[in-house]
Amino acid sequence: MQKAVHWYLGNLKDKKKEGPYTPQQVRALDAKGRLTKDMFVWREGLEQWVPITMIKGLKFKRKPSWLESFKEAAFEPIHSRRNSLFHSVQVKGFTLIELLVAIAIIGVLIGLLLPAVQSAREAARRMSCSNNIKQLAIGLHGFSDANHRLPYASHKNKKSIRPDSTSSHSRTINWVIEILPFMENETTYSLLNRNENIADGSNEGLRSTSIETMLCPSDINNRTPFNGTSVSRTTAYGDNWARGNYAANASLGLYSSFLHAPLNALRGNNWNDPMLRGVMGYGRTSSFKHITDGTSNTVMLAEIRAGIDERDSRGCWAMSGACSSELWGHGGIKYGGQVLDAPGPNANTGAADNCLNCNELKKSYNMEAENMSCYNYTNNEATARSMHPGGVLSCRVDGSVHFISDDIQVSPSIPKNLSVWDKLMLSTDGQPN
Repeated sequence: MQKAVHWYLGNLKDKKKEGPYTPQQVRALDAKGRLTKDMFVWREGLEQWVPITMIKGLKFKRKPSWLESFKEAAFEPIHSRRNSLFHSVQVKGFTLIELLVAIAIIGVLIGLLLPAVQSAREAARRMSCSNNIKQLAIGLHGFSDANHRLPYASHKNKKSIRPDSTSSHSRTINWVIEILPFMENETTYSLLNRNENIADGSNEGLRSTSIETMLCPSDINNRTPFNGTSVSRTTAYGDNWARGNYAANASLGLYSSFLHAPLNALRGNNWNDPMLRGVMGYGRTSSFKHITDGTSNTVMLAEIRAGIDERDSRGCWAMSGACSSELWGHGGIKYGGQVLDAPGPNANTGAADNCLNCNELKKSYNMEAENMSCYNYTNNEATARSMHPGGVLSCRVDGSVHFISDDIQVSPSIPKNLSVWDKLMLSTDGQPN
């Protein structure tokens, strides 16, 4: 008679045996769903544990309950879990090539994203700048309503000296100071000592006050004040001139009484010449009825850039005259055989702005590369400038804000056939756009 074979069920963890069972009984337990693949079988005669999966014909229909699964996970030795995690990472980790490819893809995505982010930021800065120049236009209209005229670009000085000289007396009250009360800046206006020029120490509190409405967010240099004592030539101007990025449209002629006739707008009645007259001048100005080309066709304000360091007087809101807060000689018109060299927005001719301390600046900077070209002279010529890509923001006399492209037609421009830029700057030329 054949000897009966007995099996014992158990596991390797505790070595406990359950049985004995005959092979038929084990298959019966499998049919009832009592067996799982993690069990082992102890077979008499072999005297060793054998994985139950080696027995052919078993179905292993049973799944462990959630409680059994929880107990198994909860009471599994920590070192076992650590080893399991380690092996999982080893199997599913990146190869060096995969890692390099992933880094390259991320780099490409960042390269595509950055220009979009920068473009969005510049759009926001340009919108803020547009709002600033709009607020200034509202202030000018408020002044006009109260005085029946626009303010002077700059007042005449009391000493009868050249307006573009380096004397402190040439720094007089300008249009920005005049409209402060109409821009809710009465506190700053109260610092004004009308009995002294703006370069005087008694007016340092006024000129050193930074006015956010006067600052374009795109200009990276407008937080550094102009300090006249940084160069001996401008010592008389004093220090701590806060920056500004907006200038009055004064004249296509120079802020001078003797240079380049007939383009010397301060000589005699030259400012009233239809080929020179802007909107606000030196001791002269316009009312809205004088803008015969139409208030919607004539530029009243445009952007300028702040000086690139403390020696550069361009872009100072409280300083009168060309370069600092007024546009003079910024057209392309050929008049009386004379043509100036600051034609149109962001002109970079190599000598575009006649300004103080230019030679000192050239020792430290390539002015053309900075798009701030200049000629070492007194402040008597300056054109519109901006750090917005492609052009400058401007405001018409009616208060509407417009972006003017650097590609606008500037020349040829003659009295009978003016360029588009010159038509926008002149207020009585009879050739409205």
